[in-house]
Amino acid sequence: MTTGGPWFLDWPAPLHPYVRTTQRQKFCDPRYKKYQSFKGVFRAAGNCAGIPNSLDKDKRYRIIFNTYCEGKSRADLDNLVKGVLDALFEQDKQIKEIWAKLHENHSESHTTIALEVIHD
Repeated sequence: MTTGGPWFLDWPAPLHPYVRTTQRQKFCDPRYKKYQSFKGVFRAAGNCAGIPNSLDKDKRYRIIFNTYCEGKSRADLDNLVKGVLDALFEQDKQIKEIWAKLHENHSESHTTIALEVIHD
């Protein structure tokens, strides 16, 4: 499965927060379709960065998440993190630590992500 790490990703654009929806809405809600598109593009960036989409079940992981916004963020930090986890991983059960920070009033919007194996 996964080996090594840590893995790093620098996303040079604003994030799309997680969108809660029903199964039925997935087919007609334009917000969800935009979110679905974001997930595909973000996963492709994760692939290019070498971030595995399947995590080793015998390991524990930490994700370090810093997002920088021009002006004030309209999205909650927890929904931004959930959107990233949803995009990057088929199953995020092995992520045991999340360090996240939202930096507002920055010169440009971007996000940095680091994924590492936790060694006890």
